[in-house]
Amino acid sequence: MKNNLIYYLFITLSIFLNSCSEGFKEKYLKISVVLAEVTAITTPTTDTTPSYTFSSNQSGTITYGGSCSSSTASAISGNNTITLNSLSDGTYADCTIKVSKTISTENSETNLSGSLTITSFTVSSSGWQLIARQADITVQSFNSNASSTYLENEDDDSSSTFMSIGNLTNSNYVTDGKYKFKLVWGGGTVETEVSIKQIIWTQTSWLTDTTVQGFLEIEEGTSGYTTASFPFVGLLKSSLDTLCVLDGNQGRGWWHCVGQISGPWHGGIPGPEGKIATSMHLYIWEP
Repeated sequence: MKNNLIYYLFITLSIFLNSCSEGFKEKYLKISVVLAEVTAITTPTTDTTPSYTFSSNQSGTITYGGSCSSSTASAISGNNTITLNSLSDGTYADCTIKVSKTISTENSETNLSGSLTITSFTVSSSGWQLIARQADITVQSFNSNASSTYLENEDDDSSSTFMSIGNLTNSNYVTDGKYKFKLVWGGGTVETEVSIKQIIWTQTSWLTDTTVQGFLEIEEGTSGYTTASFPFVGLLKSSLDTLCVLDGNQGRGWWHCVGQISGPWHGGIPGPEGKIATSMHLYIWEP
């Protein structure tokens, strides 16, 4: 009788322990690692070692993928701010973060992980900041209100039409009383018939002024646009604001258009040397 009682207690204890063990396993099988972006990297940025903040619901080991890495090797539960290792100029769209942890049960280990992709960003350590873009005139033109607001898709510089000039504080960009700009064209007859597809210059007047003051081309090896039949003389508010937001021809037509409003003109944008472009990018130098 006594032996049967001991045997019974042993069996009961075994069932109890096994039940606890299975419950323990089941509990941890339900755990997952969840990551979320908290603060994206400003784009474009001149910082070659930008900071990035993400949240994790679990602590664990961090591994990095794609073109980015960091010396931070572990994550805590909550917000985590990491500093990326030095980056070259360029656009980064493949950077990933993975947080992993191991859960140990009585007889096994379970590896858990979660990952996220860092929102695409651009590093431009040279100081050039993109402030207007028309990626493909055959797809989309600027809206007419851009000629008064100088804004379009101002929070998305990857959009086909982008302009942030209306949100700029021009005093942040002046050096010795001058602003420095770069205008780059592509596509159309510019691509095949123009040898230099950009112009870099300074001017003392702001982009939305109605006259250009203090224009000076400063690119090494002049582009020739300033002495061409359709000379470039700096950017100003277009006098043909139903067609273009800004132009570089001092009221003599709308050549060197930045922000074409009407549909494609001869298949594109009035560009340099009387040629037609299908894209343009305007940058300002940030001291």
